[in-house]
Amino acid sequence: MRTNINGNSVLVCSIQKWDIVVKDDSQMSLIMRHTDYLEKQEGAWKVLHEHTSNVPIWDGKIDIQSYIINNKKP
Repeated sequence: MRTNINGNSVLVCSIQKWDIVVKDDSQMSLIMRHTDYLEKQEGAWKVLHEHTSNVPIWDGKIDIQSYIINNKKP
């Protein structure tokens, strides 16, 4: 997970592994990218936006450190 805080704004990015059971009772695992944008309003944190997307190719390993290094801003 990576968190960036700037004053009253927070951006949280994570990679998550979801183990799911579908309607036909088969099971599968998905690797998902998830982002939340929060802002402090009147003393309370509010989620203003969230987004999740599927990582289409996965070799069965989660390497968070490489993901962070390869997706850093210059």
